[in-house]
Amino acid sequence: MKTHLVTLFAVLAVVLTAVPAHADNPNVNMNDFVPSVHAWDIGNILTTRIMPEFGISGGLWLTYRKNALNVEAPTATGEAQLVSDQLVGDFYAAIPIAKIISIGLDIPVFFVSSGDDPSAVITSLQQADGASLGDIRLSGKVKFWDNKNVGFGAGLGQDLTLPTATGDKFTGEDSLTSTTKLLLDYNKQGWSVAANIGYHIRKNESGTLEPEIGDELQLGLGVQVPLICDRLDLIATNQTRTYAGDMFASDAHTSSAFLGGLRVRPLMGLVLTGMGGASLGTMPGTPEWQAMLNIGWESRPNSCDLDKDGLCDADDKCPTVAGPKESKGCPDKDGDGITDSDDRCPSVKGKPETAGCPDRDEDGIADYQDSCPDNAGPKETKGCPDKDGDGILDHEDACPEEAGIKALNGCPDNDGDGIKNSDDKCPDEAGLVSTDGCPDTDKDGIADLDDKCPEIYGKAQFEGCPPPTPKKIKITKKKIVILDKIYFKSARSNIKRESLSLLDDVATVLKENEWIKKVQVEGHTDDVGPVKYNLKLSQARAEAVVNYLIKQGVPESRLEAVGYGPNKPLDQAKTKEARAKNRRVEFIILDPK
Repeated sequence: MKTHLVTLFAVLAVVLTAVPAHADNPNVNMNDFVPSVHAWDIGNILTTRIMPEFGISGGLWLTYRKNALNVEAPTATGEAQLVSDQLVGDFYAAIPIAKIISIGLDIPVFFVSSGDDPSAVITSLQQADGASLGDIRLSGKVKFWDNKNVGFGAGLGQDLTLPTATGDKFTGEDSLTSTTKLLLDYNKQGWSVAANIGYHIRKNESGTLEPEIGDELQLGLGVQVPLICDRLDLIATNQTRTYAGDMFASDAHTSSAFLGGLRVRPLMGLVLTGMGGASLGTMPGTPEWQAMLNIGWESRPNSCDLDKDGLCDADDKCPTVAGPKESKGCPDKDGDGITDSDDRCPSVKGKPETAGCPDRDEDGIADYQDSCPDNAGPKETKGCPDKDGDGILDHEDACPEEAGIKALNGCPDNDGDGIKNSDDKCPDEAGLVSTDGCPDTDKDGIADLDDKCPEIYGKAQFEGCPPPTPKKIKITKKKIVILDKIYFKSARSNIKRESLSLLDDVATVLKENEWIKKVQVEGHTDDVGPVKYNLKLSQARAEAVVNYLIKQGVPESRLEAVGYGPNKPLDQAKTKEARAKNRRVEFIILDPK
């Protein structure tokens, strides 16, 4: 096919270059439909999708355009449609390289290019008629980013046209032109949305036509909606052009072409596309309407048939592995009607009730799962006897005469603590493995029945009770209660020497009782003096106590100092005795074990 296309392009070029030229008309191209030469694009909108390497594509776009260029007389003499009818054939081919690059060639042939005789309007112009060759276009695109998991892609497109047009029929330019485009798109499960942002560089043409023809900003948007997976697509595009020198200044500076149609892939690599639509704006080259037909050859994109088994991924139970339609796209090696993904024995014929595996004794249990494959038995016991009826086979049951649970190999566990009755010293009370199945309320590792202080964390050497506390200290669940006061120098945070032995006892209690994770050391004052001063003083005293305990070996992470000033009095009275009682330090257990 590649040889035939090259030969065809060469013959067309030789024949059409023989057409005589008209020297008076400006050399401008009034065909604004520039179809992509690359496979898997959307009409005249480029995507970042690229065919597999060296998979050549090609074909023909036929485009009919109505009233693409008119000029008005400076008086009331009328208007001339310089280009009233155009029938263009774009012969194209492309080939991908290195998975991210595609290069192609387009040879446009204007089979029909006709218009009114403009002499009554502008005498310097001649009537355009007959066939001609257009400007041959070299096209390339490269994909530089592709997020396959999400579906987004980005790339660049580049077109160069050569001044090969024959005849001044508004079918080509007399110099090189260049169009560079940024490509952004989203492709997923046959859906495609693509945006093109391009800049078209061309030689300015002024004088005869208004406004002056020059460089263009081009904005394109294309949408593809799959109607039948990789067989039939609904496509729509919009191409908006405006002169870069005076963007969107008026209708004469802007063109917006809207196209819609269908693309069908009837067989193998054949692709047929039909599109049509109208345009807005009066910019030269803007037709009232246009229609096009494409006959092409390209590999199917398989955008929603990953395993290429002819089933859409949405209908394919095994979208990544090819399989027959009868098994909904999943492979079935042994032909037993059960897909390999659901077949526990994919190489041996079986039955649905045994997940595709053989069952010699026909007890509904596959042989490989049947502990007694030659003797029928219930499913609950894998086809084998179960004396105690606990669903655990006798040969696997550590307590075959007593109904038990699977987690304990068939042995009973009355209290549900995960310890079988025979190993549980408290079989009717849930307990811990570390205490032989008996409860341990204070979680000190000593069973309650052996713990003399079952609700207070203790140590084994004290029979489950906490270590003996000094005479002036008492431990509760919420506090370390000191039976004496901690004295400070008046109006200061310095601890008096007479209180240091009491703080030494507090430090000893903390170090010997690891279950006390954290203590809040609270400083309190009476209500004499400003509240702000008392708050600061109580905080300083609490911190002084914490610092002393740290020096005695108590980890800083177990201590927290808070000063409450006069805000938490023990006695609301205003007597000397009440105020003395309110001046205190308390040790609150924040995180008991």
